[in-house]
Amino acid sequence: MSGPIAPRVSRAEALATRLEAEISADALQPGQRLGTKSELRERFGVAAGTFNEAMRIMVIRGVVDARPGPGGGVFVARRPERTILNLDWSRSTLGDCAELRAVLEPAICRHAAAAATPADIAALTGLVDQMEAARAAGEQDYLRANWRFHGRVARLVDSVPLRSVYLTLIDLLARGLDDFAFEDEDRDAIAVHRELVAAIGAGEDERLDRAVAAHMARSPLQSA
Repeated sequence: MSGPIAPRVSRAEALATRLEAEISADALQPGQRLGTKSELRERFGVAAGTFNEAMRIMVIRGVVDARPGPGGGVFVARRPERTILNLDWSRSTLGDCAELRAVLEPAICRHAAAAATPADIAALTGLVDQMEAARAAGEQDYLRANWRFHGRVARLVDSVPLRSVYLTLIDLLARGLDDFAFEDEDRDAIAVHRELVAAIGAGEDERLDRAVAAHMARSPLQSA
């Protein structure tokens, strides 16, 4: 996660997005300590003002908690309520979330295609490799790998509302894995995801539209 931060968004926003991606990729749990502010600022090599603004963004989004004093630091937020854009998600069903995710998926992939770098495509390819390897480990391992993949795609999106809503849906769906069934016979799912990555990398509208349609039609998830 180290290295220079891309300039297409503010450095504070880019740092906030990077830390969010790290929390998701490493499957860090609520309450887990990320480090002190000084440790994190030194690690990412940013100015105090940039770091403080990134922390403000992440606290507002409910991603981290910053605690002062001995034993304090930056922690993964506990997020007792799932709210975003002043909406209460606590009574939403998994079916509701799956339906909205299907609506947002084309927009997410279009934004991702506009922003993706070769390094991003390589990272997505690696996550599809993880999905393929996870098939042998069991249903939930595969689905968790699937969510990591889609979370990584979403983090290419510059639109904060679109990205935030989609990531909230991913979080809610991932928490309800037991309510979904895995279609093990769908051996084409990995190939569909590989084509989706290739289409995002190519940035061609027609190819991307076909890849998104194929992905949503052959989703490994169905309501139980």
